Amino acid sequence: MLTSVADNIAMTLESAQQSSLRRSNDRFVADLTEDGTVSLLHRTHSAAVESLLEILASRHANVGTRSQYKQALRSFLDWMKGQRFTSLSDLRASDLSAWRDDMVGHMKPLTIQSRFAAVRSLFDDLVVEGILPSNPAARVKVMKGDYSVGKTSTLSAAQVRRLLDSIEPSTLIGLRDRALIATLMYSTLRISATLGLTPNSLTHEAGGTCFRVIEKRNKHRLVPVHEQLFPLLEAWVDAADLRSEPDLPIFRAFGRKSKIEDVDAPPPLLRRTALARQDAWQMIQRRSSSIGLTNVSCHTFRATGLTVALLNGASLDEAQDLAGHASVATTRLYDRRKDRKMVATVNRIRF
Repeated sequence: MLTSVADNIAMTLESAQQSSLRRSNDRFVADLTEDGTVSLLHRTHSAAVESLLEILASRHANVGTRSQYKQALRSFLDWMKGQRFTSLSDLRASDLSAWRDDMVGHMKPLTIQSRFAAVRSLFDDLVVEGILPSNPAARVKVMKGDYSVGKTSTLSAAQVRRLLDSIEPSTLIGLRDRALIATLMYSTLRISATLGLTPNSLTHEAGGTCFRVIEKRNKHRLVPVHEQLFPLLEAWVDAADLRSEPDLPIFRAFGRKSKIEDVDAPPPLLRRTALARQDAWQMIQRRSSSIGLTNVSCHTFRATGLTVALLNGASLDEAQDLAGHASVATTRLYDRRKDRKMVATVNRIRF
């Protein structure tokens, strides 16, 4: 069984996570060096660069947060180069306002908010470290959008069934893709947490089989494994013989030359590394478009799972616990019951 794991899973995971975090910190600093951030900081004040990079690396532990932070810094640095700024100390509040205004029109309000918050955070750190006397972004206001309604698309039960049924279970790649999509759907986990799962992540707790997951802000949670997900997950784990390496990712990448193979054949091209988020997104795009579905993302399955749970009688509080949201207001963004009722109401209009 998948759940035959040692009682000291938590201790093993914690040690592995600390080692992984150290490697991730090194990669984060390397990326900042590569994209020009470090050289720009050196020109501003070289003495405090090392301590500042430590702060940046330790603060942004979540993979998704780091990715957004790096994108924001790259965008800001590109803008600075275009405006011929050579040092962060040259910037004034009016300059940050101009950068904000340049983003309006071709970026969504939430993206602008996110990028500006990252840069404001950078300047805060520069002030704390004594690199700059003040934060030029502190008093610059950023337009807020209306987020009372979620933007993520959802699927109907029939579309979910069609998608899962369209994936061939006779191949290793098909078994993996079906198990990954089903895990996203039935557990409502984020893609980063899902790709971080290992066979050791499965444990017997809370009266059943659960995923032990680590999510945003290093939050540790137990998420029950749905009874319809378990056989799909077990079929993939058995076919790929993943139990023999319980500390490696469940959802691994295949080599570039991987072809459709028979389940009984050994999987020599199965890598020891997790499938990349971008590759997971591309797989979902390919699988969904093959049956005529559009605008489907990794987050679509999280929104769909929560909406279906609410439609089937779950309360908002229960959905909040399942999603791991800190605020029920965030869970409401995933509640599409009104949308579906409105469709039914419109269809009542007949002439």
